Amino acid sequence: MTANGDKTARVWDNAGHEVAVLPGHTDCALSAAFSPDGEKVVTVSVDNTARVWQVTTGREVAVLRGHTAWVNSAAFSRDGRLLVTAGGDRAARVWEAATGRELQVLRGPGNGVVMCAAFSPDGQWVVTAGLDGTARVWDVTKGRAVAVLGGHTAIVNSAAFSPDGRWVVTASGDNTARVWDVGTESTVAVFRGHSAEVRSAAFSPDGTRVVTASLDETARVWEAATGREMMVLGGFASGVRSAAFSRDGRLIITGSDDSARLWDARTGAELLRRFSFDSSDWAAVAPDGRYDGSQPGFGRLHYALGLQTIPVTTFLEKFYVPELTEAILSGAPYTGPDLRHGFGLPPAVRIVSPRSGDTVSATVTVTVEVRDQGGGVEEPRLFDNGTRVGGATRSGVAREKCPEGKTADSTTAVCFTVELLPGSDTLEATAFSVGRAEAERARVIVDVRGGSASESAKPTSILYLLAVGINHYQNSRYDLNYARADAAAFADSLRIGAKDLFAKVVPDTLFDQAATGLAIKTAFVGIIKKARPEDTFVFYYAGHGTVPVQDTTYYLVPSDVTQMNDVSQLAQQALSNTQLRALFDAVQARKRLMLVDACHAGAIVEAYGSRGPVEARALTELANASGFLIVTATEKHQLASEVEKLGHGVFTYALLQAMSQPPRRKRMVVAIVNETEQLMRTLTTKYHGAEERPEIHLNGQNWPLIMR
Repeated sequence: MTANGDKTARVWDNAGHEVAVLPGHTDCALSAAFSPDGEKVVTVSVDNTARVWQVTTGREVAVLRGHTAWVNSAAFSRDGRLLVTAGGDRAARVWEAATGRELQVLRGPGNGVVMCAAFSPDGQWVVTAGLDGTARVWDVTKGRAVAVLGGHTAIVNSAAFSPDGRWVVTASGDNTARVWDVGTESTVAVFRGHSAEVRSAAFSPDGTRVVTASLDETARVWEAATGREMMVLGGFASGVRSAAFSRDGRLIITGSDDSARLWDARTGAELLRRFSFDSSDWAAVAPDGRYDGSQPGFGRLHYALGLQTIPVTTFLEKFYVPELTEAILSGAPYTGPDLRHGFGLPPAVRIVSPRSGDTVSATVTVTVEVRDQGGGVEEPRLFDNGTRVGGATRSGVAREKCPEGKTADSTTAVCFTVELLPGSDTLEATAFSVGRAEAERARVIVDVRGGSASESAKPTSILYLLAVGINHYQNSRYDLNYARADAAAFADSLRIGAKDLFAKVVPDTLFDQAATGLAIKTAFVGIIKKARPEDTFVFYYAGHGTVPVQDTTYYLVPSDVTQMNDVSQLAQQALSNTQLRALFDAVQARKRLMLVDACHAGAIVEAYGSRGPVEARALTELANASGFLIVTATEKHQLASEVEKLGHGVFTYALLQAMSQPPRRKRMVVAIVNETEQLMRTLTTKYHGAEERPEIHLNGQNWPLIMR
């Protein structure tokens, strides 16, 4: 859960995907907490209210009105029936969670704002922490204080019961935390060691340890009964504002201004660091170099090596791990590559000619300098408007070492002769180290002669479409309901919408048992032979996709595959992500779009649960290497009666709606994709009860796809 300054709270799953957005507050949301069963959340706000929400639907269950100032925090009782809120109006209030009915007002004799409140494990008591430097324990039924815990010399920021309810731990602005015996109101232990305000303190599930968070840029773990410091969690760049143990006691999570971090509670080793840049972009990085996140999110992160900065994305091929958070939370051991053991620096790449601002002819030789920085040099690449060009598989484009060859300072000159389209053109070059660390891309923008022609001139380019939809497989257990209808409807919509933008639309459709692996590859080969650089290629696939249990390769599954767990059969008949990359590299069209609606029935999802991160990784690498737009949607639910109302899968229905939006105008492909995403989020919330969104991998130019 996150509470945000945009007046919303958001729920995320273990993989880092947004599950629900909770709007409703009229001012900043300050904090949020789950109910013990995880089915509800409570949020509090500067708008003087607390609100209870259903997690799966995002539905508002109750609004708690009664505070006359902002609400700092809220917490459920262990049985989930009651809520307690702490307010800036110097009171804590107890509520019935299901209805929002106020049951008690807990107001002490002091003048302090109540910073937080929490129930005892049995729900009979509430502890409050106050601005007046005291904590108070209250009888919930009678609404009166039964213990006053005084001893701190500054504000008490937080208070919490031990698992057995006998003790309370408090965190204070006097740089200490204390454990108290509730029955005697006496101090059990004082935790001294922080050099700045302690913002939070929490017991471990077994009650033997306490973790504290401080503005001195550390979190610390202590022995609860004695106050002995057990470990220091450091390395923060700002104050630590919260810390807590996981329910099983294995992990500690800390929150600070820059990130949330996961730690091994036994060793104190940092396991993961998560950054949230805004409501949608985020990144997670493990100390060993593995990372995950939204593409704009992890694109913001860099490593510092002396005065040199290295983008995290440099290490995509080895260290990008979708659903990294879930993998770390599972506790599964990791034995893969570790960035801390050292790595060879990626090459330094420079485009020598042409230079930015140059006017060039349609056929141009691009000279690229690649300098070895210690990690070796492999696979220089050139991209034209985001699309990869060059390489042995591309007809009409030659890549060879330039006459000057390799120099004494380990610099290699590589020449690419390429056909460019008229108008403004962006050229990018890159290369890899032997360890597959990618260089930061060099970029120049040139003007290609012949670009002044009127847009109203008769179109000369061709749109090639390959649409595959498979309802019926040779193994009928794999049959789907809407894949063929989806592919046919998309092909018809694109053919009609694109006819005024292209000299010709050449559709090729393969449905059901005609969509064998050989037929799909043969159709690709036909397009490879005909497509020119100025043309456009769209590939649409609706059917099964899978990752066999004993393999890590992602496959699109044609109709003649009878066993999706048979690796040898998949290798012979299916279409792997490696083959997809090779086929797309061979298509000369610079404008390319792939849409994959790999729909899984429930049994398939359960049988191939690991397919998600491998699929995401494969498609991200494919987009990064080849340079085109990929949009994928894997429906996690298939509710026949609800989808039947649409007549299509949710993803394709959203796509068709986005393509048909008025008024009549050129519709850019990125705009269509963005509208599809918004519609899909709305539709899945309506029909599935939870928001889902397509995966979008953009590594190329934007261009008009249809005229509608």
